[in-house]
Amino acid sequence: MTKYFTKKELMRVNKRSIEANRNRTLEPSYLEKLDEKLLFPIVFEFPHNDVEMRARIQLSDKDNGFLDMDWKDYDKLPIMKGGV
Repeated sequence: MTKYFTKKELMRVNKRSIEANRNRTLEPSYLEKLDEKLLFPIVFEFPHNDVEMRARIQLSDKDNGFLDMDWKDYDKLPIMKGGV
């Protein structure tokens, strides 16, 4: 079961995480440069501080980043069929 982000959803959740002053967020200017057509899978995840989910997201062939997010945002993410 692999959850993933679209660019639009990644930017939205990241913005909410920045506004909530979460520890791990992504640089918005980097996200703006990502291709709209790509999907960004979560390659590692774990509950963090019992109040949020911390996820490592594959952003490109070489880049990944960690994002702390609200459980509600995490639960709404779609699941990739057939894995990555």
